[in-house]
Amino acid sequence: MSLTMTNPAIILPTKSIGTLLPTSPSNNQQKSPSSSSTMSFVTSSPEIFSKICEYLTPIDIFKLSRVCKQYRNFLCTPSSTTYQNIWRTSRMKFLTYPQLPPPQGMDEKNYIKILIYDKSCEFCGNSDPGSSRLYWEFRVRCCDKCLLKRTKT
Repeated sequence: MSLTMTNPAIILPTKSIGTLLPTSPSNNQQKSPSSSSTMSFVTSSPEIFSKICEYLTPIDIFKLSRVCKQYRNFLCTPSSTTYQNIWRTSRMKFLTYPQLPPPQGMDEKNYIKILIYDKSCEFCGNSDPGSSRLYWEFRVRCCDKCLLKRTKT
C-alpha cells in the first residue's frame, strides 16, 4: 500500500480508496439497478436506514427524499408502516405543536408538509405572511380570495 500526498495535512492510502469509491462499469457490462449503492443500502438494510432517519428533522427527511428515486420510493410510500413510523418519529421528536395524529385519510408526510413546509396559498401561490390559512375540512392551505372562488356557499 502506497501513500499519496494531496495536501501536507491529509495523507490518503491509495489502495483502500478504490474499495470505498464505486467503480464504473466497463463498456461490456451494463449497469443494473441493483448495482446502485443507494438502492442496495436501502433494500438490504431498511432497519438501519430508518434508524438513521430517526435523527433527522422533517425538513431533512424532505430533502433526503429528493436525493434519488430509491430514497423517494422508500420515504414516500403511504402504504408502508416503516414510512409512516419514520415521519411520525421525526414529527414527535422535533416539532412541538403538532402532537395530535394526522386527520383520517391523511398520511404523516402530507400532515407535516401542510403544517410546516407549505406556508403559501396552494392555488395562487400568495406567500404574504398571514394571507393564507389552513382549512382542515378541505385539507388545504389557501387565501380567503381563493377559498371564496373555489367553494360554494
